[in-house]
Amino acid sequence: MKTKRIIQLLVAGGILVLAGVILFFLVVLLTPPTLEVTIVDEYAGTAIWDSSVSFQNRYHNGYFNKTFNFTNIATGDFELVVTAPNYQEQRVMIPVLPGPNVYAEPIKMKAIAIPEFYQFYIENNADATGVAVIFVPINKAGDFIKPFPGVNVVPAIRISEQWKDGVPVVKSETSGSVRGPELYSGVPSWQAADVEGAFFKYLIEVKPDEIKNSAAAYYVVDCLVLLPDWKKVTMQQVTQILEGIKGIDDPKDLSEYLSKYEPDVKYTYKVLWNVANVLQKSAPVEISQGGVK
Repeated sequence: MKTKRIIQLLVAGGILVLAGVILFFLVVLLTPPTLEVTIVDEYAGTAIWDSSVSFQNRYHNGYFNKTFNFTNIATGDFELVVTAPNYQEQRVMIPVLPGPNVYAEPIKMKAIAIPEFYQFYIENNADATGVAVIFVPINKAGDFIKPFPGVNVVPAIRISEQWKDGVPVVKSETSGSVRGPELYSGVPSWQAADVEGAFFKYLIEVKPDEIKNSAAAYYVVDCLVLLPDWKKVTMQQVTQILEGIKGIDDPKDLSEYLSKYEPDVKYTYKVLWNVANVLQKSAPVEISQGGVK
């Protein structure tokens, strides 16, 4: 009797499990399919401002949002189309199965231009452990362009000791400073900082172990940011341009050299003086001395 009772319980349990499975699949089959997709800027990872997303004759517009949901759609393979000003159009075939669908990988949009661009506003990030520079595009009126597409830019940085009267400065100076021994020169990669919706700031950072040891209290940081038109210029050509600036110290000579490549390669050059050597804990706070384009 005990064995028979156990068998009855197992059969009943099996029936309940089977009923649950059948009910689950019935719900899935009878519920109209849905689709969730994530769309971001290829380099910055930000939302795409003024984007238009279409799928199965349904449309969404995006500004600060990265995620888009489509409901009551049909099953099968369909093309999703994403367009936005100053971005390349993206077309992706997406299979839709019964029930909820989530497209696994973010769809990355490639930016091709920054509208109204004149130059970059460049400033030192005093909170860095090494040397960090933040820059954002501005228009001819000097206003920040926001939001803006995350076009891939190429920054070049040179860090030197700051000297005056033949010795390293011990306090911030507003005039008379010159570059001392070079401590770093390179093309660091950038990342997106202070991301908020479709807005971000370009950030480049040189780590302490990349900078030569120095007892100087202050650095001079030469910042060059190239904004190529990637429809006309290749990375190899940009590398050749950067090779050509080696040994050019005079800002006028640098401007003359780089102007040959405009408008296909726009540039901003600025010198940051009085950048505190943060490895010296007693160094005073940075005071900007300005720069040139």
